[in-house]
Amino acid sequence: MARISRCITATSMRISRVYVGDELWVGADITLDKAASHYLKQVLRLKSGAVMVLFNGIDGRAQPEPSASSPDREKTRPLAGAISASEQCGRALVPEIKFYPSLETALEACANKRRVLLDFDGPVFHSLLQSEPSNGITILLGPEGGLSDAEINSARKTGFAAASLGPRVLRTETAAVVAVAIVQATIGDLR
Repeated sequence: MARISRCITATSMRISRVYVGDELWVGADITLDKAASHYLKQVLRLKSGAVMVLFNGIDGRAQPEPSASSPDREKTRPLAGAISASEQCGRALVPEIKFYPSLETALEACANKRRVLLDFDGPVFHSLLQSEPSNGITILLGPEGGLSDAEINSARKTGFAAASLGPRVLRTETAAVVAVAIVQATIGDLR
């Protein structure tokens, strides 16, 4: 359990950051889940009373006065990864993760964004990113073994432009990271 002692607007990267799903306000009692407690106690080896920053992706950040209790709360693996990444990199907002029942539903959901299909056919990916998309970008890549011809055709019919990451075969999870890094380097905050 931690009681919020003050709300803050800026923090040093040396201060540990922890995502909580609760509202943050002065005087709020916040209970950390088992994963967050383990991270603070076992990984960072923080002692009782250590300075840390809590964030929830909505209300900003707050500095708590920690105490000892920590009941477990279930998280899905992708959300837990997004939360962990936000904690580590200092991001105040947790990236949204959506699941769709079918590829067709997913393709329809991204109709207002720039759409790129990672495939071996097409120009080099970064050449499609010469201007910043106003409504974001959707990058589609397949599982190990790639998308089927029917899936590729469906994506192209809904406006996905084929692009290549080069001649190397990358694991799906590696290709996703490479694609995001290219977007950041070309039109994001790494340029």
